[in-house]
Amino acid sequence: MILILSFPIRNGTGMIRCNITNVEAVVCLYCRKFNSNKNVRSDSMERFILKKLLDWKDSPYRKPLILKGVRQVGKTWILKEFGRRCYENTAYFNFDENEEYKQFFETTKDVDRILQNLMLASGQKILPEKTLIIFDEVQDCPKVINSMKYFCENAPQYHVACAGSLLGIALAKPSSFPVGKVNFMQIDPMTFPEFLLANGDENLAQYLEQVDTLEPIPDR
Repeated sequence: MILILSFPIRNGTGMIRCNITNVEAVVCLYCRKFNSNKNVRSDSMERFILKKLLDWKDSPYRKPLILKGVRQVGKTWILKEFGRRCYENTAYFNFDENEEYKQFFETTKDVDRILQNLMLASGQKILPEKTLIIFDEVQDCPKVINSMKYFCENAPQYHVACAGSLLGIALAKPSSFPVGKVNFMQIDPMTFPEFLLANGDENLAQYLEQVDTLEPIPDR
């Protein structure tokens, strides 16, 4: 069972008409086009999870966020892009590249003290409600994960998002996981409609969203 499609696509010089009888052909066609387009930028991507992140930001029941996903799926990029679009500034802390940040969570559970130490060490500004705080590579930092309990209970005015690989978080097994004190969100690899939007093919993406009928391959 495949889709029988007929739609316009752009080849850079105008509109052409193609009859596509295999969805894989559409993917291959646009992969070639995407790879040959040197002007496509990462900041032009429109991941659908951004809407979920905005809902999280505006929720009156917002808790610290743990964004899960396989490695290299785009967790760091999406959080930084979310911060760029929706906040006054972003404070980014990578616990793999800067292991010295871990010590601030070892000696205290006081959120204000933790944030003060992070600001002094990194030179970054953190403002309540206006800054997205990103804790990256937390899979090997059980104290950081556990601190989300205190962000939730004692400092809900700070917007905190953590990123870590799904496997890493599962293996870290913090001794006191903040059950009920965090929101979870899953990011998956880019979908084909997201790929089309990133490549500037909004019309085709909208067309594919409207297709809901599968037809058998016609007999020759």
